Amino acid sequence: MIARRAFVKTGLASLVACRFANFANKAPGSEPGSIPLSFSLYGMRDIPVSRAIESLASMGYKSVEFAALEGFATDPKKCSRTLRTEIRKTLNDQKISLVSVMESFPHSTDAHFLARYPDRIKKAAELFRDCSPNGEPLLETILGGKPGGYAKDRDGLVAMLRSWEKPLESAEAKLAIKAHRFQMVNTHAILADLLKAVDSPRIVAVFDPSHEPDPTTDCSPALEAIRGRLAFIHIKDVDWHTSPQKDAKFALPGRGKLNWPAFVRALWSSPFRGPVCVEVSRQIWEAPGYDPLAGARESIAFLQKTLG
Repeated sequence: MIARRAFVKTGLASLVACRFANFANKAPGSEPGSIPLSFSLYGMRDIPVSRAIESLASMGYKSVEFAALEGFATDPKKCSRTLRTEIRKTLNDQKISLVSVMESFPHSTDAHFLARYPDRIKKAAELFRDCSPNGEPLLETILGGKPGGYAKDRDGLVAMLRSWEKPLESAEAKLAIKAHRFQMVNTHAILADLLKAVDSPRIVAVFDPSHEPDPTTDCSPALEAIRGRLAFIHIKDVDWHTSPQKDAKFALPGRGKLNWPAFVRALWSSPFRGPVCVEVSRQIWEAPGYDPLAGARESIAFLQKTLG
C-alpha cells in the first residue's frame, strides 16, 4: 500500500473552496444545487451504518454507497436480516437513497476464483434490494492488475465481464466499472474501449477525475469518452510531489491538485446530473487521527461551494 500523510485539520480546504466559490453558477446551463451529493460509506467503516446515514443526512447528502467488502457491516456474508431491516428504515426515515454497492471483482485467470463472482454478484444485488426495495441494484468494482497490463489482458477482461451478463440479468442489476490509476484499467479512455468491446447494457461506468493520468488538465475528453455509459461519479482529490504517475496520493476534495474548474465545466457541459459521490480513499481513512464525520462535513462544504 502506498504511504500516506496523516490527516491534518487545517483551513486549507475552506480556502480552496473560497477560490472556486460559485464557479458552477457561472458555468453555462448550470442550475445551483441541482447536483445531488452522495457519500460512500467505504469511508466510514467503523461507524454504525444507521448512525452514518443519519449524520450524512443532517449534513445535506442525498444518497450513500455501501461497501460489500470484508470488514464492513454491509458485507453481504455478515449483514444480518435484522440489520438490513434497520438500514432500510433509516434510509426511508432520513430520505436518503442508495446509489450503489461497492464490491471488488479483480480480473483473474484462475477459473476457481472467477467461479465465485456470480454468487457474489447475486448477494450484493440482494443486499441492495433488501435495503432499497424500490431501487435498481447497481454494483461497482475496479478490475485490478497493474498499469500497462491492459493490452495483454484485454481479451480476458472482456470474456470475464461478458460472463457476468446472465448473473446481472438474473439479479436485474447493473455493474459499474471504475478506472483506477494504480491498476490495468487506469484511464477513462481504456475504460471506454473495454465497455465498447463488452457491449452490454448491464456493464456501465463510474467516472472519477482523480484517476486521470494528469488531473491538472481538462477532464472533458475523459468524461465524454464514457458519458453514454455513465452511472455515477466518484469524487475526491489527488496530490503528489514528483508527478501523478510516481507518487500520487488521494486526498479529500479541495486538498489536492485536481483541476476543479475544468471538472465543473466538464460536468455542466455534459447531460449528467448526478449523483456525485464522495469516495474517501483508504489512504485517507486509515491515517492516524482521521475523523470520518469531519471529513464528510468538509467534503460537502467544499462541493456545495464548488458545484453551486
